[in-house]
Amino acid sequence: MGRPSKKTLWIAGAATALVLVAGAGAAAYAAHYASIGLPRASVAGVPISGLTHDQIAEAIDARASQTVLTATVSGKTTELQLADLGVTVDAQASADQALAANASIMARLTAPFHTTQTPLVYSLDEDALARTGSDLSLAAGPAAVESGVSPDADQGAFVAVRGHAGKSIDTAALKEAATSLAETLAPSSAEFTASDVEPTIAYADAASAAETANRLISPEVSVTDGIDTYTAEAVDKLKWVAITTHNGALQTPTIDRAGVSAWVEATAESTNVKAKDAIDNVDPQGNVLVRSFPGSDGLEVDNADEVVSGIVSALESSSNYEGDFDYKKTTGSTRTMPAMPGYESYAYPAHEGEKWVDINLANSTLTAYEGQTVVRGPVDINHGGVGHETIVGTFHVYQKHVAQDMGCTPEWPYCARGVPWVSYFEGSYAMHGAPWVARFGIGSDASSHGCINMPVEEAQWMYDWDEIGTAVVTHY
Repeated sequence: MGRPSKKTLWIAGAATALVLVAGAGAAAYAAHYASIGLPRASVAGVPISGLTHDQIAEAIDARASQTVLTATVSGKTTELQLADLGVTVDAQASADQALAANASIMARLTAPFHTTQTPLVYSLDEDALARTGSDLSLAAGPAAVESGVSPDADQGAFVAVRGHAGKSIDTAALKEAATSLAETLAPSSAEFTASDVEPTIAYADAASAAETANRLISPEVSVTDGIDTYTAEAVDKLKWVAITTHNGALQTPTIDRAGVSAWVEATAESTNVKAKDAIDNVDPQGNVLVRSFPGSDGLEVDNADEVVSGIVSALESSSNYEGDFDYKKTTGSTRTMPAMPGYESYAYPAHEGEKWVDINLANSTLTAYEGQTVVRGPVDINHGGVGHETIVGTFHVYQKHVAQDMGCTPEWPYCARGVPWVSYFEGSYAMHGAPWVARFGIGSDASSHGCINMPVEEAQWMYDWDEIGTAVVTHY
């Protein structure tokens, strides 16, 4: 046998090269379509070839928004969107489903030789569809109304509502039209005939359901925060019952946990105490000069779910419920405010507009400031005498009373009833009115048991002006 000719070798080499080129092309093609829509592929008639996942979803949403059913009843025409028919399109899931075939290399390679139709992923709300059917029926006359149960806020109870006969279109035909519209995403039209129909829910069934619902909310429900008690009113409890229909029949009323939870959360929120941030006055370098406001911890209900469960369980067993809110402590942060320039070394380096009180024990005066502007005073005062000296330092108003008895207990050597306009700034030390004092200022100043005694009208002004947290500086 002789050696193959040069021509034979050339043909064999060319064939091998063609196979290699074709193989490389197929591999490149398969890689290209690994995560995009395949050739000749569509979702409910929407072409998706070459589109990414997000582009497929956008194309589906765009087509769905333009898809309408032109419905005619008794000569009246209405254009209905998919949403009007209770159809919700899941474009993301539809895109997922359309690209699922791309996992197979063979599916990618064979895609150009056939069409691939992927169905749309959607849901149908039959209650919404039924409402649209009722609206369409109005073109032929008053719609049929089902007997049902309605909350009556004035009575604080559920009442049965009697239904009546009326016009209705064939909901099965409307459902078929809605389904076809969703599956094709193509505009269509349909004519529906309205006929006389009777309610499918008997009034007796509605009355029975109303009675059951009222029994569910008849128990007393209250929750305490340890100080006040919050009782659910009848109008509140009307929101706690779910009354539904299924296949044209009223279902047994049940406690709606979400409704109970809404009341509990709102009540809990009203009892919460919000934490307040502390404020430090600082110099230009950020060094803390003084605490302007001490801040305060807050309280937040942390057993709301437990209370909700207790209420639901009690109502379902026709029992009264008395619950308690439990609280967790919350804390605020610390903020800084720049002290007013040039006043950093003053008795109190206030920030702009800050309220503070300067009490000079050496000359027995009190002066109210906003920033470094005097807004009241100096006012003559009396302060603590020997053995009852007024405390010295920087403090903050923490409690206020229009009037209060002072002393009047065995540990105090005095008793003053109805002391007016009291602003406590540290422990038992307070600024207050002293109607029993005839003279204030130097000469009669060291006469209190440590408090800052003021003329009544000045104490009232102070009470009205100062706030919880207002700085009070006492010094000699």
